[in-house]
Amino acid sequence: MDSIDTIVDQVIEDLDLIDRVNTANLQSIEIEILEKVLEHYIAERLKDIDCYVINDHNSDEAPEAIEIVKRVWERLGETHKLRIVG
Repeated sequence: MDSIDTIVDQVIEDLDLIDRVNTANLQSIEIEILEKVLEHYIAERLKDIDCYVINDHNSDEAPEAIEIVKRVWERLGETHKLRIVG
């Protein structure tokens, strides 16, 4: 398991059930917007917890942030997506 997977596991663990379901049911365009909004925040958090060594950057941008949001969404889409049962 790589560092990003570890962070993804922690993010999912920290989410309430309703947030997991809501995240899983976002559309791809909504995820793209969320990635842009959270990129700076996640970059700062990675610096704070010394996990920023995933990729050494000197800016506030973190390509890892986009990957983290994407993996959280994909994983929750597999496990928490609402489905119509008929």
